[in-house]
Amino acid sequence: MGFCVSSAFLLSLMLIISPCFAVQSFDYFSLVLMWPGAYCEQTNAGCCLPTTGEPAGDFFIKDLIPYNSNGDSITKCQNINFDYNQISGLSHDLETYWANIKCPSNNGRSNWQYKWKRYGVCSGLSQPDYFKTGLDRLQKADIAFHLVKKGIHPDYNLYKLADIKSAIAEGIGAEPVIRCSRGPFNKFQLFEVHICIDSDGSTIIECPAKPKFTCSDEILFHPFRSWMLNDTTKAFETNSNIRMPIDKE
Repeated sequence: MGFCVSSAFLLSLMLIISPCFAVQSFDYFSLVLMWPGAYCEQTNAGCCLPTTGEPAGDFFIKDLIPYNSNGDSITKCQNINFDYNQISGLSHDLETYWANIKCPSNNGRSNWQYKWKRYGVCSGLSQPDYFKTGLDRLQKADIAFHLVKKGIHPDYNLYKLADIKSAIAEGIGAEPVIRCSRGPFNKFQLFEVHICIDSDGSTIIECPAKPKFTCSDEILFHPFRSWMLNDTTKAFETNSNIRMPIDKE
């Protein structure tokens, strides 16, 4: 009898605990890429130079989120701790393209921990593979190159939203979702590009469900220059180098 009671107790405990450790099925990833020039311009708190050094003058990875076919994000599936040592070999690329430019200046690790524990644990990937998937898809998409190729530069000018979508779609083979934010003179500006990837993380696809964001027919593409980044670790030093996407031949 004692064995049966113990077994029943353990079974009940497993039923209570198991949802916290189950990997939920999902249908695709959304790779969210943020333009840092827009972030720096719109935030009241300003943006800050990471303690690891200057990031790229390019789109950053903001999120890599698993979704189901209805467009619902899958979050917080398992209780797997974040271990920076597992991704230390990716540190240069993470610091360059998955940077955290929020203030005060930081090394990015708390951001990567948050992304892993919220989204990465639901991906079915190991911690190194989750972050490597995001970095690989960013490189494959190469959004800034496709925009520059079509004459769309971060230069304060207004560009047609349709032209931005078309330039990216032609380059990656699928239509992106564009998110805007308020920029100078209360104009809408290019803030995020959302790209969908199949569930194994290998192929860019058409988004099964597309979030709806408010933009205007013409939007700003705000420059990103490193002097925008406050260095809160060195209060009296400034950095005035300009980092812009480089045209590829």
